[in-house]
Amino acid sequence: MILSYTNIFFVLVFIFIFLLIIPLTPINSYLDRLGSKIGAATGIFIAMSIFITYQVLHNNNKDLLIKNTLITVDRAWLNILKIFEEYKDKSPNLINSLFYNYQKDKFNLNLNLSSKDDWFASSLISNNIFQTWEDVLTLSIADETGLEVWIAIFLQYTKSFILLDIWNKFKPNYSITTQEFGDLLFSYIDKNKPNNYKESNSLALEIYNSKEFKKILHKRNNL
Repeated sequence: MILSYTNIFFVLVFIFIFLLIIPLTPINSYLDRLGSKIGAATGIFIAMSIFITYQVLHNNNKDLLIKNTLITVDRAWLNILKIFEEYKDKSPNLINSLFYNYQKDKFNLNLNLSSKDDWFASSLISNNIFQTWEDVLTLSIADETGLEVWIAIFLQYTKSFILLDIWNKFKPNYSITTQEFGDLLFSYIDKNKPNNYKESNSLALEIYNSKEFKKILHKRNNL
């Protein structure tokens, strides 16, 4: 069983008080002899307390990683899919533009592309996507999911000229690091057109390892 911070505190306080009392006890008394043994073991107690504290911190950090991973997946993936489904009849052209051709061959989107997109619906969809960029950057310091996975997903969206137009209108509403991240994604996809998942993942890894992205991530994590 792992001790709590409170238990560790009381153990250390007990040892400290006991060591203060030892010099006041008569020589060769029971308490004096007991104190000599405990004094010799103090280093062991301190080492144990440090180890226990590390275990508590490690477990708390692990729980935080799992929690933030679930939050990120919910916001940046599941929620976006729900929005696509909810507004597919109001913004079919935008949603169609957010998928690669090789994805469309595998998924039946059932979109009526002859219908004109509703501006409000398109803005809502787009800003939810932009918000996921900001969320992922914010949670990246405590998220188990590899960032290159999210970059690959976001690259899929930035192939859309419709989304780019909306991005240029709304990006001032987001943090500087999110603006830089979005611009970086659009600049890469403008020069590269992945034809399959392998090429998409390879491009995402290239962005992840780029100096530009590392600089954005460092800036975000030190706000």
